[in-house]
Amino acid sequence: MTVNVKETYFARPAKPVSNSPLLLSNYDLVMMPVYASYIFFFKNVNNENDFMDANKVFSSLEDVLSDYYPLAGQLREEPEGRMSIVRSDRGVPFIVAESPDITIKQLEEKNWDGSLTPDGLIPIHNVLAGSIDAPLCAIKLTTLADGVALAVAANHLATDGNGFFRFVVNWGRKARKEPFIPPVHDRSLLKASGNPPTQEHNTDFIVMDPRSNFITANDSLQVTSTIIRRMVHFSKNDLRKIHDAYSSKDPSDSRISMNDALTAHIWRTVTRARGVPLDEQVVCVFPRDIRGVLNLPPNYFGNAVM
Repeated sequence: MTVNVKETYFARPAKPVSNSPLLLSNYDLVMMPVYASYIFFFKNVNNENDFMDANKVFSSLEDVLSDYYPLAGQLREEPEGRMSIVRSDRGVPFIVAESPDITIKQLEEKNWDGSLTPDGLIPIHNVLAGSIDAPLCAIKLTTLADGVALAVAANHLATDGNGFFRFVVNWGRKARKEPFIPPVHDRSLLKASGNPPTQEHNTDFIVMDPRSNFITANDSLQVTSTIIRRMVHFSKNDLRKIHDAYSSKDPSDSRISMNDALTAHIWRTVTRARGVPLDEQVVCVFPRDIRGVLNLPPNYFGNAVM
């Protein structure tokens, strides 16, 4: 299944935006320099000739970039060493492609098996994510035999999942001429202040350097051919059994969630498969949105996860 690129355009904010550098917060800087990429499939159920017209999608993207202008910028290293996002005339790559031999119906019948989805639908990969010249966002619109695949990739240094999906949802609202609450770009809201405590935190808060264990682009390119992807389905009955197995029999203990039980089960399985020695310490972590914890605006755009 091939994906043929027809044109590449560059979307820029339709209205003037701020020229001031946007300093990245500490929460931005500890993120891995990778792209979060998602593919959204839209089926052309009525066989419309102008379904998801690329020109209209591109125009609405330029409109919404007036609100989400950091995504159209680029990284810059400031004199004191901190990274910032600055305005760029380059814009967001918008790639128009086609793949007439792929159908959404086929992917549905295969239960959306990731191994059957061609990598060519993704607009950009992680080879350039850590580079100053890397785009902070890229879009790829691929016309399929029975619909459209719209892939969106965003550099994790620019925003987290909350900001990413709010951007996608508000892009749709902008395209439909619907109102939405604009994002908040004031990253000084997460600026450290005062005299922090000097005592060490408990084991729930471990300071780690994510880049020290990060697989480089060259390393990842060497191992991708050996990765086998599988879709595993857990029925409601399976989840109940897993939950009961990992739940404490002591009624005085706090109840664990279904997510806790499933994660524990998968983590044990993965650890065994990796052949990790039984006396070696391993850590499983969850990212948590802290907008509510720190009283940030819910529409804060940036990284606000711990």
